Amino acid sequence: LAGIPQIDARIDNVRGIELSMWSDHLKVAGTADLIADFNGELAVIDWKTGSYVKKDEYVFHYILLGTAYCHMLAEMYKLVPKKVVICTFIRFNDPKKPVPFMDGDKVVDLLVEWKEYNPEDYIDELFEKIANNKSASEQDKQELKEAFGSVGEIKEGYFGLQREIYR
Repeated sequence: LAGIPQIDARIDNVRGIELSMWSDHLKVAGTADLIADFNGELAVIDWKTGSYVKKDEYVFHYILLGTAYCHMLAEMYKLVPKKVVICTFIRFNDPKKPVPFMDGDKVVDLLVEWKEYNPEDYIDELFEKIANNKSASEQDKQELKEAFGSVGEIKEGYFGLQREIYR
């Protein structure tokens, strides 16, 4: 994606592309699209494509996923991202509904939309989602609850680690 001015201007110091991670504490694993600095701060960045601008409630599960990746990075690499960023490439190329927009003095049909979220705001929902996962066995759920005890302990574990790293 290098060479797209909207990306080059915001992303720097790439630490991982398609980085596979896991969490022994959360008992989850996944692959983050990009771990890099976004506007100067470490972020988990998720790439999306679409044909329209999506409301926050439509990307909520991606926000939770990014929050989980933040936890995994802290657990595995002692890196604590301050942001979850959803970057959507919106192509207005439907001939039935052309919606070009202006970029300076030229008409373009690609919009790069950036939405930033603070992972601290989504820890509660992440824990609830994982703890209530219907595909998880009752034993897995119980082990997760015992591993953390409460949402407060998850926050203390994650943000306690954050305080320790940034001392």
